Amino acid sequence: MMKCVHRPSGFTLIESVVALAILALTLGVVYESFGWSLRRTAGVEKREAAWLTAQSLLASIRGRSMLREGSERGDGVAGLKWETHIAPAAAAIDPQSAVQPFEVTIDVSWGARPAQRVTLRSVETGRVTS
Repeated sequence: MMKCVHRPSGFTLIESVVALAILALTLGVVYESFGWSLRRTAGVEKREAAWLTAQSLLASIRGRSMLREGSERGDGVAGLKWETHIAPAAAAIDPQSAVQPFEVTIDVSWGARPAQRVTLRSVETGRVTS
């Protein structure tokens, strides 16, 4: 006659500890990935807002009836800081002409690092102030 050994069903303590360790590692990786994704999305949103601010400032400069050399600074939405520079562009145009080319540079930043800055450059024609 054979004796049946009844083995209890379920997990052993070691199996449970290993399963919890694997679960903890997996959740840690998912958490880090999610956090990285949120930080990356926030950076992209700031960059997009900076480009829109720079384009808006350029449109404002284009809308002026007269252009003159100079710089302006200001604060934008969401902690953006902007600066515009307008300077005469070197061109073979009669200096007495009422319309002259200008180099326009617009910098928009949201931090101190170079990666937290966008620069928009353009050459615009405009009437010169007397």
